Amino acid sequence: MTHSLGQVTELCDRAILLNKGEVVFDGEPREAVAQFRDILEGRRIAEDTTSSAPAPTKEAKILAARAHAVNRAPGLPLRQGDDLIITTDLEFFLDAPDDWICAVQIDNTLGQVAYGTTTKRIGIRLDKMAGTHSMQFTLHDTRFGTGKYFVNVSLMDSAGRHFADFPQSCSFVVANNPKAAGGMTYIEPSFAVLGS
Repeated sequence: MTHSLGQVTELCDRAILLNKGEVVFDGEPREAVAQFRDILEGRRIAEDTTSSAPAPTKEAKILAARAHAVNRAPGLPLRQGDDLIITTDLEFFLDAPDDWICAVQIDNTLGQVAYGTTTKRIGIRLDKMAGTHSMQFTLHDTRFGTGKYFVNVSLMDSAGRHFADFPQSCSFVVANNPKAAGGMTYIEPSFAVLGS
């Protein structure tokens, strides 16, 4: 028994997944880990309907986040080359910092970081805010590998101290591409037979 998802996929050739004492999967470790993450997300969504997002701090609260491809309806799979929009709704309180940073991190189903960025990294300075606002990152020409990905949103002050976090705030799925066997990125392949 382990709770390290990376070890499950690296060390095991078979995994058994239990949910509330019941066997829900018995087979390939990567599929077991993917189903485990789906169970956790299902629980998070169920909790969101009975309570709000993570408890607010004195500075701000992350209310919600959404991810979808440009020119595709929410919920439809992302395809290689699509622009991905991540929108987050925030509520700022009286103690909000004068200079702050919004960050997103995208993890695969194994919990490995596939991508991350911040407003500071892309040259955006955010000043003090009050009330409710929506922020949007657009990730252009994405090349994620096939599978499900989870978006984590964080707010930090200028010194890098986190004052609000919303792990697995939303997710998106990347459509299967028959040219690739797997992995977190997609690269367009070609092949040639070279003369001797």
